[in-house]
Amino acid sequence: MSFIESGFTTRAEYEASIKSGTSGDFTPTLGYWKIRGLAAAPRMMFFYKSKPFVNKAYGEDAATAWFGGDKAALNPTNSLINLPYVKDGETTVTQSNSVLLYIGKRLGIDKEEHFFKNHQVLDQTMDLRNDVMKIVYPFGGAVNTPEEFPDRKAHV
Repeated sequence: MSFIESGFTTRAEYEASIKSGTSGDFTPTLGYWKIRGLAAAPRMMFFYKSKPFVNKAYGEDAATAWFGGDKAALNPTNSLINLPYVKDGETTVTQSNSVLLYIGKRLGIDKEEHFFKNHQVLDQTMDLRNDVMKIVYPFGGAVNTPEEFPDRKAHV
């Protein structure tokens, strides 16, 4: 694959990826539910770098395709397997933040000198997301009625 086809923004990034073994010669699989959800950001990362990937979306077929099929097949490669996951050759990474960190490094988006700051932003963003979910989804006793919504909204 040439520099132009690789999706890297600079030749230096491309050459470094070849030396480190993270070149663009891979087609990963991203597995998640048939919604944007927690796989929206990894998908955006692939598109941002013009990196082809297989979008494995589980929907009404989840009982057979995910729980009865792919989950068991992926378990030997990662005993923590869950959705979302990214399968890249022999490597299988699961859990939302770990998937983002892996793709960021693999595509050359996340630079080593920014890794810990980026990781902190990722964790803070996930905390914010989780707090918002408590407000907008009526489970977990956070908001059970429309009348409770204004009270919960005030806490954000």
